[in-house]
This record gives sequence, structure tokens and C-alpha cells, in this order.
Amino acid sequence: MNNPDMISESGVSSDQLSEAACVAKEKAQTAIIQSERYVRDNPLPSVFAAFVVGLLVGLLIGKHESRPTTWKSGVRDWWGSCSDNLPSARDVSKSVASQEAALRRGADKLRKKLHLW
Repeated sequence: MNNPDMISESGVSSDQLSEAACVAKEKAQTAIIQSERYVRDNPLPSVFAAFVVGLLVGLLIGKHESRPTTWKSGVRDWWGSCSDNLPSARDVSKSVASQEAALRRGADKLRKKLHLW
């Protein structure tokens, strides 16, 4: 049943198909060899082209994320996220006042022990 000279439904024999496959394979191998030779002979344009392709792919992939429209809004967003972890000015002033009061009490105790004032 598997006659190599058999003609398929499209009217092309299996010999013609195998010959076309061999020709396509040879052309592909030739193209690979030529492209490798070009990259070896001209590395900078090849690296630049790869960089541009990578940049475009990165931009397309990252397009769905919301990004700030200006650098100022980016800095504002960054500062907002950083300031969440920083104490407020009111908290800092209360802390300084309590430390000052503790130092005054300690100085008063020391003065009483040494009978300086």
C-alpha cells in the first residue's frame, strides 16, 4: 500500500515531497551558516539589533503596568511609599521632649546627690 511513487490527493508524488523537503532543509542550513558568519563578521550591529528587539519586547510586555507619566510623579510616589515608614514631625517632637525631660530629671538627681546647686 505504501508505494513511494504514489500520488497524493493534491497531485504531488511522495518523491517530489521528499525532494522539496531536502531542498528546504539545505536552504535552511545555508541561511543558518550565512547568518552565523554575518554575526561573527559584524558583531556590533548584531548586538545593537538584539538590544533593540529586547527593548521593544520589554516595552510591550511591561505596557500593562501603570507607570508614572512624569519623573516628578514617580518621585512623589516613591517619597509617599518611603514616608509611610518615617515618623511624623509631631511624633519626633514628642520623643525629643520626653528625652529632654528624662535628661533634666537625671541631671536634677545627680545635682542633689553631689549637692552642686
